[in-house]
Amino acid sequence: MSFSQRLVLGPIVLGLAGFLGAACSSDDNNTNLSGTGGSTSTGGSTSTGGSTSAGGSTNTSCTTSNDVEQTFSVTSPGFFFAFDGGTTPNPTITLTRGKTYEFDVNTSSIHPFSIRSGMDASDPLFPTGVTGNDTSSGTIRFTVPCDAPDKAYYVCKIHNFHGEIDIID
Repeated sequence: MSFSQRLVLGPIVLGLAGFLGAACSSDDNNTNLSGTGGSTSTGGSTSTGGSTSAGGSTNTSCTTSNDVEQTFSVTSPGFFFAFDGGTTPNPTITLTRGKTYEFDVNTSSIHPFSIRSGMDASDPLFPTGVTGNDTSSGTIRFTVPCDAPDKAYYVCKIHNFHGEIDIID
């Protein structure tokens, strides 16, 4: 890309990145562009950070860890899920982007536990970071992506009872 093309494209890339909510900068001649938040450009530019998903966060300081942050024991003492021996039906749990969690699931076979993108049993399973999803006996491992939305859900796919997972930075 020539210098004159960068002069023309620089403001466009910067304008688009700003529109998308990314932080960006350039030198006075728009010859060296840089940005964060997943902006993309070519011709001497640099970009760092993740992508932004609907309702999610761009956390440029987020790094994922495979070390287990917390293990939850999941049971189904009735037509609900309970965590760590508690009796509160379907409590909201809070997870942090970049951290790894395990769910030791021991529920009735008619109450399989799954982590989903929506609160309905017909909503898709959470798309990334989850292994062993949708089980009534076993371990689900969830490494929360840095670009995860602010909410996920755990759901019984047979009876459709569910709880919220708040995802924070």
